[in-house]
Amino acid sequence: MAIPIEGFSVVVKVDSLRDLVELETIRVPNSTTLDDGEIWRCCFMAEADARKFLEVLESHELNLSQGPDSDGVLVSEFEKSVEPFCEWLELASYKKSLIGFKTGSRPNRIVAREDWDPEVGSGLVRQDPETKFEDLEFVRLDGNVEVYLDKKTGREVYTARTSTPVEALFKSAAAILEKYFVHSGQHPFVGDEADEIRKALAMLEQAEKESADSWQIHFYIGKGYQSLGRDEESFAAFSKAYELENQQEFVLRELAGSCLATGRFTEATQIGEKAVAIEPDNSELIGNLALAYLMARRLDEAMKTISAARSMNPEDRINRNIQKIITEVAEGRRAQPETFASLRG
Repeated sequence: MAIPIEGFSVVVKVDSLRDLVELETIRVPNSTTLDDGEIWRCCFMAEADARKFLEVLESHELNLSQGPDSDGVLVSEFEKSVEPFCEWLELASYKKSLIGFKTGSRPNRIVAREDWDPEVGSGLVRQDPETKFEDLEFVRLDGNVEVYLDKKTGREVYTARTSTPVEALFKSAAAILEKYFVHSGQHPFVGDEADEIRKALAMLEQAEKESADSWQIHFYIGKGYQSLGRDEESFAAFSKAYELENQQEFVLRELAGSCLATGRFTEATQIGEKAVAIEPDNSELIGNLALAYLMARRLDEAMKTISAARSMNPEDRINRNIQKIITEVAEGRRAQPETFASLRG
């Protein structure tokens, strides 16, 4: 008999392992275990995880490092390698799969899980180190294994890590969210687009658990919630990004806009003033500050500030519209806006 070898497989003689398993001296780390009565295997996507399990077995006095008659070995499906060298295990290709069996036995029957297909095998493909990140689309996280779709080949590829792949989650989520960026006050996305945004947010929130001090992660979480129209969650995320990084103009700009969207008008003016101090020649920031002054009922400052913004860039249509609104409010031809949403349209 034989068993499939998948990923990085720890293969042990059944006789060497039986007492440890039956007495529950060791805890089997996953549900991939199989045995054919003579050899037993447990599979891992990550080589590092397989080696950790080898260390557990060695702590129970199993020989897993000295051949040729060790109690167990590490077998790589990808290299078809056995470590350490041993004389009791043989490997063979069967259709598109790799199987292992005890030397001297006949592999006339394969013990495998019910859904195992020898024409497919494990389905695992190691990521080519030459593959560019742009060619990969993040699909999911299986434990600490990143699963990507290779857009050129259409196949899934796997990159195993011993910790949460923060960078991969962030880059994949950011690439999704950047397609749906909006500004405070714009209409949120719904339907399939909203589902995709929520998927990206789930990635970021998983990454945030491992990297809570990353202002970039909090900033993109803020943008994601902003795209869904969830203003309070967006404000909280932008505020955290600002706590961690207060010299990036766009962090201050988004936080100020979020303050306006949530009715925090005094805070919007304070953040807006800090943003303008960082980039005093940025007419967009100056126009945003003028709008904050308007919402905070500081009309004289709003008028002066928007005039300064318009003189810097007379063709800016947004600032032209802001000036029109401020002028109408100042002259009594328009009611003082109570909410930022009332300015929409």
